[in-house]
Amino acid sequence: MLPLFTQLLKDFLVRQNVAPDGGGATPAGRIVLGPPDRAFATGVAQGQTANVYLADIRENRRLRTNERFRESPGTGPGQLAVETMYPAWVDAHYLITAWDTAADQSTRALKEHEVLANVSAALLAGDPFTPREVYPDPTDAQLASVAPARDAARAAALQAGRTQAQAAAAGDAAADQERQRIIDIVLAALLVWPRHFWLPGLPYQVLPPEGFPKLSEFWTTMGTGSVWKPLVYLVASVPVALQPRLEFPMVTSMTTTIGQTGNAQARRLTPGTDREWYQIGGFVSRLEGPLKLPVRGAKVVLQLSGDPAAAPVVDPIPLQETRADDEGMYQFLFAGPLRTTDPDGRQRAYQVVVRSSGLRDAEMTVKFDPLTPVPHDVVMRRL
Repeated sequence: MLPLFTQLLKDFLVRQNVAPDGGGATPAGRIVLGPPDRAFATGVAQGQTANVYLADIRENRRLRTNERFRESPGTGPGQLAVETMYPAWVDAHYLITAWDTAADQSTRALKEHEVLANVSAALLAGDPFTPREVYPDPTDAQLASVAPARDAARAAALQAGRTQAQAAAAGDAAADQERQRIIDIVLAALLVWPRHFWLPGLPYQVLPPEGFPKLSEFWTTMGTGSVWKPLVYLVASVPVALQPRLEFPMVTSMTTTIGQTGNAQARRLTPGTDREWYQIGGFVSRLEGPLKLPVRGAKVVLQLSGDPAAAPVVDPIPLQETRADDEGMYQFLFAGPLRTTDPDGRQRAYQVVVRSSGLRDAEMTVKFDPLTPVPHDVVMRRL
């Protein structure tokens, strides 16, 4: 993830306005990546520029771990969960220098010192680098095209003879599509990061007392005529992904048959003593922009389906109730046989219904086919 962090560092410095061009903001072109050698020095643009150079990489063994983390599978049959070793950590040593093109030497030095002070203040004042904060959600100004997209789609639906309700639904769909398009563009740099590193950020240290130990050697290798310049020394701990990746299907439903064995060698059960047990599980989450967050404490009910259109009305039959844990996971364990019809002969299906404050109720039909397992995951939306 070194390229991702280097880009994060550059974008962070741009947002912190460390090398303004006179217009009150730092253009991305004023933060340059690469060695500050003679080729760079002779091509510096007019004004102030900050150079960011990755000078060294060392393993951080204090952050080493043998644990693994699991990536949640997608929805639908055949999806696999992936377990991966937690990444190793390296300390990336960055040297940040300031450059100015003023003709007067004293003016040039003061402006460079100002850039160094801005960089130091920006790095010293905040928490560890947090991709979710460096790349925030779109602003209201960036989302300004959502309302016109809704209005245009609604007007087109009305003109095509749709009802008011259908036109409103078409407008909402167009607005959601436009909003998602903007989010994908604005958060493109964030979405390439693994989600488990979006928060809380990466540890680092700025201006360690011992300084960069080979500063003299560094400047003497930057080419003939290079001048020793002060710099900001940043040591950031950056994860490096490891292999192997283990892929396996998630267990979303399990059927267990127990009973007395009449023939132990053949593992045959005595007829009439067998009992079936069913176990199902899944995750409850909610959408927050591009994030899918667990819904902790959500009320999850297992029930047999009803039919409000029947005459008389067929109400659902609740079977069990549980709560989602801190990771949004829930599970049910119940005895068989499966009931697909009620005493009146009406067909019923097993359902999971989820309720949580501030979110729309959600439900899904439970499937017990072990050949095509489907995750019983429920995604909730705001009211």
